[in-house]
Amino acid sequence: MITLPPKVSRGDEITASWANKVVSAISSLRPMAGAGTRISQTPGGFIVSANFGSVASVSVFPFQCTLIPQTNPDGTPAGNKVAVEYNSTLYQSLVPLTEFSGITGLYDPDPTSSGYPVYLDLDGPNDTKDYTSPDGKPDDYVFLEIHFDSDGFSISSASIETKGNGSTADPTLAAWSTDDALLVDNGATPPVISVARIVLASYQDGKLTQNVMENLVLADMVIDGQLAYYPVPY
Repeated sequence: MITLPPKVSRGDEITASWANKVVSAISSLRPMAGAGTRISQTPGGFIVSANFGSVASVSVFPFQCTLIPQTNPDGTPAGNKVAVEYNSTLYQSLVPLTEFSGITGLYDPDPTSSGYPVYLDLDGPNDTKDYTSPDGKPDDYVFLEIHFDSDGFSISSASIETKGNGSTADPTLAAWSTDDALLVDNGATPPVISVARIVLASYQDGKLTQNVMENLVLADMVIDGQLAYYPVPY
């Protein structure tokens, strides 16, 4: 919310103080791109443009999660899906600089591609108007799920997952506790990480909340006593 100075009427004097307050209010805006919108930064500020009927290819978030409401043929609500736009680069390492580009489950802007446009189902009721999630907990999550080779370093696959799309992952479980936790090892001695998951967005009360707002790089760290290769902001 921005605070603008009082309106002026025809014939009123426009003072430098009034104009400076307008400039200050506009400068405080923090626009966010979403489905069908594009934010372009310029030396003087930003430009907002629209592309109705499609999901924007540029966003302020590296993994932009956009809610896609669904309707039945009779117009009644039919639940929600999510489109995940990839506006970043997932680095397997920074030294040497190694990019991983094979993430599946992402929104595909090409209408001629297989599976276009790639929307993932979200768990929850068909009608989310005035809906409150049970126990104040999310009905679903949008995960980035990374599977590693036996070395615990090389990525074998990466995908976007949701419970509505079949995932059984649960971010409330303790790390390494089960195959549904955010961190999973291969059961070897010593254990080696096999799966890493990070929550990109939470779906609660019929709304999506973006969790990851920065680019990600995989980094070595110790989590709950075990060596992990986990995505962190950079």
